[in-house]
Amino acid sequence: MITRFEVDPRNRLPCTDHFPIVTEISLPQEQTTEAPSYNFREVDWKDFRKNLEARLRDSNAPQPLTTETQFQKAVKDLTEAIQDTIRTRVT
Repeated sequence: MITRFEVDPRNRLPCTDHFPIVTEISLPQEQTTEAPSYNFREVDWKDFRKNLEARLRDSNAPQPLTTETQFQKAVKDLTEAIQDTIRTRVT
């Protein structure tokens, strides 16, 4: 991955016996894709709420959260329900 590695005597600082070393590294980069954008202005909110309520009903019944693990799972489940509803109901 190192494409160039050499001493550059032209950039030597005065009154020193040190030379800068030029190192070039080739790092491949993946192309990123744009995140989807959603138009929330044209959402049928009645349909959105109905769909989200159905998804939440299918998840675990509400209960007291007494551990960190239970809390993290509840947050994950809620986030997934909201995101899935957005993906299917918002254009």
